[in-house]
Amino acid sequence: MAEDIFSIPDVPKKRIGISGKASSPAPGSEPAISSAKSDTESHPTVGTSKLTALTRCESTPRREDVTVGRVTPIAYVANAKFQSYERNLKSERAPFSGTDTEKTYLLYFATGDLRVSKRGRCVRVEMTTTHSAQLTLLSNLLGTYARPILYPIKNPSYFPKWSRLAWRIVYDLDESFHFLMQLPKSVDEPTSGDDRLFYTALTGFADAEGYVGLKKSQGHAYAYFSVSNKNRRICNDFLAGLRKRGFSSLVCNRPRADGSPQWELEVHGTNAVALLERLDFRHPEKDAAKKITIENNRHPWVKVGPAYRALRERIRKERNSCVLAARRAYGNKNAVRQAKFERYKEVTRTVWIQRLAGLRPIEIAMSLGMSWRTVYRRLSRTEIIHE
Repeated sequence: MAEDIFSIPDVPKKRIGISGKASSPAPGSEPAISSAKSDTESHPTVGTSKLTALTRCESTPRREDVTVGRVTPIAYVANAKFQSYERNLKSERAPFSGTDTEKTYLLYFATGDLRVSKRGRCVRVEMTTTHSAQLTLLSNLLGTYARPILYPIKNPSYFPKWSRLAWRIVYDLDESFHFLMQLPKSVDEPTSGDDRLFYTALTGFADAEGYVGLKKSQGHAYAYFSVSNKNRRICNDFLAGLRKRGFSSLVCNRPRADGSPQWELEVHGTNAVALLERLDFRHPEKDAAKKITIENNRHPWVKVGPAYRALRERIRKERNSCVLAARRAYGNKNAVRQAKFERYKEVTRTVWIQRLAGLRPIEIAMSLGMSWRTVYRRLSRTEIIHE
C-alpha cells in the first residue's frame, strides 16, 4: 500500500503543491500551487516573449498528483526561464506574520535541519530528507508563505546506501525572513531565561535533530529523549537550561563513522517524561513517539515492546517508501532528459533537410514555428547530422 502512495510514472521535473488543492487546468500556463485566489489574480500579465516561450511547452505531459506527506509533486512545463519568472513573482510570497514564539521555533529548527542562503531579494531555505513526515512538517511551517519546489537528488557515496537518494525541498521566502540568515550557534540569554521561549527553542531543535523513544533496561521500558549536533556549545547551553529548571541530563560525545565528534544531549526516565510533557512537537513521527513514551515509562517490556516496535516499523516503512519514490523520480528525470535530447536531434535534422532542399532560414523558421536565430543555431550543430 505504501508503494502505491509514492508511485511516480515517467514525467518531467516536478514542482509541488499542497495535497487536496487543485493545480491550474489551463493548458498554456504553469501548473502551480493553488491558492484562494484565481489564476488571473495570482499571475499578472507577462511579456509576449514569456507567453510565447510557454506556448511552445503546451504539449508537456501532465500527471495525477502523487502525495508525499502533505506535499504533492506535480508535473510542470519545461521552460526554465518562465518557471524562474513565475517562482519570483512578488505576489507568490507572503511576509512573516508569526509571533516571537514562532520565530524562535523557526530559528532553532533551521539551525538543525535547514540550509539558508540569500537569493536576490529572497531568503532561500533548503532541506534534504528521506522522511515524508519531515516534508509534511516544513510544508506546514512555510507553506502559507511561499510556493515550494520539490525534486529528487542523489547524495554523495559516503551516505548510507538506503539514503543515497532523497528529496530536496526549497522555499524562496520574503525579505521579512532575513532573521534566518543568522542562525543561532548558542542559546542566548533572553531565550534561556524565558521558560516559554526556552522550551520552544528546544522543541524546534529536537524536531530537526532529536530522538524520542523507549529504552529497555532490566526488563522494563524507560523514556529516553536526546538531541545531537556537531555544535558542542548549543548542546551545552540546552544542558545548562535544563539543569537550571531541575532536570537531570548530560552531554556526551558520540563520534560519527568518520571519527568527527557528534555531541548528544540525553535525558532519561522520569526526567524525560517531565520534559516531553513540556515540548509541543510538530514533527508527526516525534509526536507519535512522545505519546507512547509517556504512557509506557517504567512498564514491563513484554507488554510495551510489541507496540513500540510496531511504531518504529511503521516509521521505517514510510521512510523506505519515500526513498523508493525519490529513486523512481530520479530515474524518470534522466529518462525525460534523454527524450528531450532525442527530440532536439530530430528537429535539428529536419532543419538541415529543409536547408539542403533549398529553403532559406527565414522560410524554415516559419514552417517549423521557431525564430530564425534558432534555425541558425540548429544549422551550426553539424555533429548531430553526422551521427
